[in-house]
Amino acid sequence: MSKSSDSPIQTDRKQRIRRAVQAASFGALYRVGGPIYDRFTRLLFGEAWNRWRMTALHFVEDGPVLDLGCGTGVLLSALVERGFEGVGVDREPSMLHRASKRTELSGRLLRADVSILPIKTGSIGTCVSTFPARFILRPETLDEVARVLRPSGRFVVVMGGETEERIWWREPIRLLLRVFYGARSTTATPDKSVLAHPDLSGEWRWVEKFPDRTLIWAAQRSVGETASVS
Repeated sequence: MSKSSDSPIQTDRKQRIRRAVQAASFGALYRVGGPIYDRFTRLLFGEAWNRWRMTALHFVEDGPVLDLGCGTGVLLSALVERGFEGVGVDREPSMLHRASKRTELSGRLLRADVSILPIKTGSIGTCVSTFPARFILRPETLDEVARVLRPSGRFVVVMGGETEERIWWREPIRLLLRVFYGARSTTATPDKSVLAHPDLSGEWRWVEKFPDRTLIWAAQRSVGETASVS
């Protein structure tokens, strides 16, 4: 007899356990992993991680730019080097301490919760976030994004990526990542409701540049009256 597949209850339990493990792992990494974060992601994903992250640059047209969950400041640094006025927000001192080592980011880093941004209403031209934790899905986060963006301002999120790049010694790592993240479709696009907000009209886009495919949420602030502070 062939082995029976998991019941819906078993599948749901496995998914909940996997999400809990992911949340605990990411939480620990963000809290204390600033000094090793860039090297760690390079070990896990090779150079693809940075290529996916830098895809956001193609969607940034206007500043000032706000980097939500800026981490170690790699993308913010690239934005500043391209002449954009930018500021990065993160709540983890470990990440901000590492980002502060970049001299070009002096005075551009804020420790804050993304649901209560210390940013003036309607003052941001583009808001970006790369590989964000689940904070990006919270209504209060999207409310704040809509509040700080000026009319027609852009909201760009790099949610993830895939690569056809294969390096033999990295195959065991790739298999471990499949266990950690679970089986995922290489073609499925999330529903628009995932990041839906009445003042932010957006769509999912797959950006393809061999050997990578990067999933981007690209939205724009409505041109009506700027959202008021809650």
